[in-house]
Amino acid sequence: MDGFADHDGRPTADMPTTTVRMRLTEHDGGTWMEACSVFDSREQMGQPVSMGMAEGLRPAVGQMDAPLVG
Repeated sequence: MDGFADHDGRPTADMPTTTVRMRLTEHDGGTWMEACSVFDSREQMGQPVSMGMAEGLRPAVGQMDAPLVG
C-alpha cells in the first residue's frame, strides 16, 4: 500500500491510498519492469495526479535502469 501521511507519519484519511503491483521479468537479455498503481476509483486517482504524481514518476522511472541492469 502507498498513501499520504501527516508531519508525524500518521496516515491522512482525506487522501487516497493505492496498491502498487510490480513485476520483474527477463526480456532480451535484460529486465522488464511493469508497475501498476491501483486506486479504488477514478476520482481517487485524480487527487495525486492533480498534485503532480505523473510528473514526479517520469524522472523516477527514468533512473530505474541502473538498479535493474546493475
